[in-house]
Amino acid sequence: MTIEAKAVGSRTPSGAGSVEVAPTTEGDKLKRNISIRHMVFMALGGSIGAGLFVGSGAALSSGGPLSLVTNFAIVGFGVTCTMGCLGELAAAFPVAGAFYEYSRRMISEPWGFAMGWNFVFNWLIVFPFELTVIAAQMEYWVPDLQPAYIFWHDPGAVKNGLSGFLMVFRVAGMSYGGTELLGMTAAECKNPQKALPLATKVVFARIFFFYIVSLLLLGFVVSSDDPGLASTGHGAKYSPFTLAAQLANIQHLPSFFNALIVVAIVSMANTSIFAASRAFQALCEKGMGPRWGATVKWGVPVYAFLITFIFGLIAFANLAPGGGAIFDWLLSLSGASNYYTWASICVSHIRFRKAWAAQGHDHKMLLWNSPFGAWGAWVGVIICVVGLSANMLTAIWPVSGHDAQAVIRDNIGTVIPVVLYFGYRLWQSMVKKLKQPVLIPLDQVDVRTGIRLHVDSSSSDDLEVPSVVTVKKK
Repeated sequence: MTIEAKAVGSRTPSGAGSVEVAPTTEGDKLKRNISIRHMVFMALGGSIGAGLFVGSGAALSSGGPLSLVTNFAIVGFGVTCTMGCLGELAAAFPVAGAFYEYSRRMISEPWGFAMGWNFVFNWLIVFPFELTVIAAQMEYWVPDLQPAYIFWHDPGAVKNGLSGFLMVFRVAGMSYGGTELLGMTAAECKNPQKALPLATKVVFARIFFFYIVSLLLLGFVVSSDDPGLASTGHGAKYSPFTLAAQLANIQHLPSFFNALIVVAIVSMANTSIFAASRAFQALCEKGMGPRWGATVKWGVPVYAFLITFIFGLIAFANLAPGGGAIFDWLLSLSGASNYYTWASICVSHIRFRKAWAAQGHDHKMLLWNSPFGAWGAWVGVIICVVGLSANMLTAIWPVSGHDAQAVIRDNIGTVIPVVLYFGYRLWQSMVKKLKQPVLIPLDQVDVRTGIRLHVDSSSSDDLEVPSVVTVKKK
């Protein structure tokens, strides 16, 4: 295929097999300083934090080693499929707002609003949580533990039956959170059409080696009955990886491991600041939040950054009387957030593919196609639905006894996005007198604004979006 570029406003035919590309200024205020090297390292370590190093202890204690590895593998495959969808969308549309912008354009504006603020609330809460875990890790260095052996037979590979198995889905959903942040960097990446697909491929290697292999070995070394997996009493838990290092009986190895874990969690806390501030700024820029939140100075969303940083002070609530309960409620608000985000990415990809075909275009025209295709998006949706269902079932049917307050607390995270969605629809209908469709019709889905396509079938150069462009098949 070939490309004919003409100035904006020139008259260009747009029939079947052609697409007019509208220019966009979204994200122009943010500096494009993120290189391919940065993207690869973000893909390798972007979501490795308290969820893996600390939350895995709760998962091992609740479900046993087999449930731990199995569920992390299932959710990991779903996340891999999701990243394929996100890589395809982000390479074609490197815009500020990323995946919730795709939800707004491909699904509906109310759902984009709900996903955007759901994402902001999630990372605002994750930031003080990571700070709390850092404090817990600093307190824990070399405890007295028993010698190690394989624990898949005693106390068993599966613990607490189906309830324990489902509990691991909750932890896995939190542990993989942050993988989707690669899509948020599109507006600040120097070469998104090349960097994003490469980083998406790196995610698979990270999930396999850092999650599946490490958790498999962890289940061989640390017993699910180990008292060291219990809570510290301040809402955070010691890392089972530090316990495993202690069981090796090598002097100073636990301290070395604990230091590495603290550094990783500090990095994740820094990632939380990036995610929350960029998401807050993008939503405000699109009129879905206060105008002052869209302010960008020196290429940085300053006010959004300050709001996020101030929110980190909630970590001190953990030290107050009853602070642990307050913190548990806050964490429950973000409990199901990642599953909602991933499902929305997959549905946006499905809708984009259908709209792209309905408007007469071939998906081969895109810069990069997900290696899992459309079926990968459906697999991602199914796994996310299972994860959300597990969140609700473990709240109603918990591992350790029934508690009415805990049922309400643990289910609130599943309800918040739904409340945001219907609240925004109600506000639009009553205040703005606008009626939004549940799903945008395929022929009305915006596949033009900001899209990038291959310039030529035999060229590695890609199309920027300074003008209206027609893509024709040979």
